Amino acid sequence: MIRVYNGDAYGVQEEEYDRNQSLQFFLNGHKNEYILIYRGDRLLKVLSYYDVLYRREVPEKVLYLNRDLFQEARELFFSYEKADDRWNRAVAVCSGPDDAGCPRDVECILYYQQNLTSFIYLASEFEDYTFEEGLDLELLSRADTYIFEEFEEYTAFICDVLERKFPEKKKIFLDENADIFSCFPFHYCIGSRDTPFQNADDVLHDSPDGKSHQMMDGQEKGLGQNAVYITSEREKDFFGRRFQKNIYSSLDIMTALFWQKKETGFGDLHPDKKFLLIRFPVYSSGLGDVIRFCMTKAAAVEFRKLDYIPVIDLSVPDGGNSFSGGREENIWEDFFEPLNEYRPEEVLQSRHVLLCSDKMDAFNPYMMEQYHNAGHMRAIYKKYLRLNEEMKAYIDPIRKRFFGNSEEHVLGVVARGTDYRYGGFDVPKPMEDTAYIELVQEKMEEWGCTSLLLATEDADIFEKFRQAGFGDRLKYLDQERFQYTDVNTKGLLVAKMKKADNDYHDEMPYLAVLYLLAECSALLSNCRCGAFEVADFVNGGRYEHRYCCGEGEVE
Repeated sequence: MIRVYNGDAYGVQEEEYDRNQSLQFFLNGHKNEYILIYRGDRLLKVLSYYDVLYRREVPEKVLYLNRDLFQEARELFFSYEKADDRWNRAVAVCSGPDDAGCPRDVECILYYQQNLTSFIYLASEFEDYTFEEGLDLELLSRADTYIFEEFEEYTAFICDVLERKFPEKKKIFLDENADIFSCFPFHYCIGSRDTPFQNADDVLHDSPDGKSHQMMDGQEKGLGQNAVYITSEREKDFFGRRFQKNIYSSLDIMTALFWQKKETGFGDLHPDKKFLLIRFPVYSSGLGDVIRFCMTKAAAVEFRKLDYIPVIDLSVPDGGNSFSGGREENIWEDFFEPLNEYRPEEVLQSRHVLLCSDKMDAFNPYMMEQYHNAGHMRAIYKKYLRLNEEMKAYIDPIRKRFFGNSEEHVLGVVARGTDYRYGGFDVPKPMEDTAYIELVQEKMEEWGCTSLLLATEDADIFEKFRQAGFGDRLKYLDQERFQYTDVNTKGLLVAKMKKADNDYHDEMPYLAVLYLLAECSALLSNCRCGAFEVADFVNGGRYEHRYCCGEGEVE
C-alpha cells in the first residue's frame, strides 16, 4: 500500500551527503522521516531510513501531481521484484517542473508499506489494478456516506470508484493531506480528525478548486446507521477481534472489489458451470482453523448469491500437509463428505474457476461478515459439513458412551492453551487456569449441569482439571496432549509438536471432541478459538447457554 507523508524532511546537497551522518539522523528519533537529496536547486531523490541502513540504490526520481500519480508510484515501487526491496521506498511528489525543467515545491512524499496481518504475515498486494467492469460493488452500494480516515493509494481508488458508480454518495476524508490532491478526478469533503465527526449532512460549500470541503459545526446530531468508516490500518487478527459493523480497512474494501477477479480457466470442461475452488495452506494450521476457513468461504458465495459451486481441495504440495504426513492428499475427504458431486480433478480442467486459496482471504469482508453471522454459519455447517462414513463409525460409539443418559446436562468446556498462551500470535489470550476452573464450577451450578466434558490439547491444563475436585463429573476423551516446555520459544504451534508422520488418524480424536462438544447442553470457553466456533456452529443453535471468556454470554 502506498501512503502519504507530509511531515518534516531533511534536505542535503548531493556533494555533502554522508551516510554515517544520515544514519545518525535517523537513529536520533527520526526513523519515520526522510532525507531529500538536491543538486543545486534540483531535487534528485528521497532517502528513507532503510535506504541508508541497507545501502540500497535509489534512482534519481520525482513524481508530479496528476490524476495518475498513485499508478506511477506503484509502477516505480513494484519495479523491485522482492518485497523486502520495496519496503519503505519513497518518492517525492512535486507541484510540477518549472521553465528549466526542475521540480517545483515538494507537496508530499509517497512511501510503500507491505500489507501485513501481523508483523510476520503478508497479505494481499494489489500490484496492478485498474477501474474496469466486473468489480464487486455490493459493499460500496450499502451506505450513503463513506468516511475515510486517511488519504492513501487504496482510499483514493475507492473514492474514485464511488464517484464513477455512485456519484450521489458522500465521500469524506478526515485527513488534511487530501487537500494536496485537488487534481484527482473525484469530489470529496474534508472533515477533521480532532473534531468528532457528527453529521454527514453538515454544511458544505464549494471551494475555488472545485472540491467540496466539510465545515464542522460541532452539532451532535449523530452520523446515523447509513455510513461506513474506512480505516487505513494494515495489521489484522483473524478471530481475536469481534466484527465491527460498518467499519472496514481500505484493504478490506479493495479485496471486496477485486476478489472475483481471481477467476481463471484450466480447460474446457463444464463450460456452463462456475466453481469456487477452496484451497487452504494447511501447513501447521489446526483442524478447527481449516474447517472455519473453508466453511466461511462457502458462506460468502452463498451470501452474495453467486452461482459458484464450492469445491474443497486440501492437497497441499511440497510436504506442507501436516494431516497426511506430508503427502499431497485432499485431507478434507479424510474427515468429511465432498460438498457436492464435483471433484477437484474436474474443477482443475474446467473453464470458470474462482480461486480462493489463501488464509489471507480473511481480508474479504464478505467472508468475515459471514463468519460473525452465527445464524448463517450454522446453516452452512448443516448443509456442507457432513462426516464421512469412517468418521461416523468412529464418533457414534463415543457419542453413545458420553451421552447415553438423556436426562444429564453436560457442560462442554473448551480449555485452549499451548501456543495460545505463549506463542504471541494474533489471538485472544485465554483466561488464567485457576480463575477459569473457578468459572467452570460457578457456571455448572448456575446452569444446572451435572457433569462437564473437557476439551483441551494442553497437558498442564488437563492435569489441573483432574486435580480440581470434579471427580466423576469430569469427562474427557483419551487423546494426545502437549506440553509447552519452553515458554520463551515464540511461534511453537501445536502442529509442530506432533510427530513427523502424523496423519489424519491422529486427528480423529480431536474432531470427535468437537462433535461431542456440540452434543452438550451448554458451552464454555476460556477464549474464542476454533473448537468453540466449530462446536457452536455444528450444534446449530441448540445450546441453552454459550459463554466465551472476554465476551461473556454469547447471544
